[in-house]
Amino acid sequence: MIEGSSLFKGLPSSILDKVVKLRVRRHLAPGEVLFRKGDPGDALYGVIAGRLRIHANAIDGRDALLNIMGPGDVFGEIALIDGLPRTADATAIDKVDLMMLRRAEFLDLLRHENELTMHLLGLTCRRLRWLSDMVEDATFLSAPARLAKRLLHLAEQNGD
Repeated sequence: MIEGSSLFKGLPSSILDKVVKLRVRRHLAPGEVLFRKGDPGDALYGVIAGRLRIHANAIDGRDALLNIMGPGDVFGEIALIDGLPRTADATAIDKVDLMMLRRAEFLDLLRHENELTMHLLGLTCRRLRWLSDMVEDATFLSAPARLAKRLLHLAEQNGD
């Protein structure tokens, strides 16, 4: 999972081995909350089995589904790097088996592995470019065009 994730893909095996040694297993029951918006950003998670909802709640009780994480998905990388509070809630849909990388241990590895640091900076830049494209789409494309573009992107990612 670590080797195949966008966060670590392409790194040499010597660095990947060090990352793998930091992982800890975690299990959730269906409906169990992994974290809530505002909780400390202290770890990165990877889904081994099961699914989680990443969602945001409005004061009036509305719930917005932001993403569904399934086997092979990695999330929480923003909190792993900046340590700021969580930006959304994560709740198990079904029984979930996770791997976790704790922030303090990961930062210690970053201090010693310049190649890992440069890799993460490159990934951050790619994601900022993606976000810039999303803002541009929201500004210039109609809602049906944005929906069509998003559906095409999801189809490319998932093969359907």
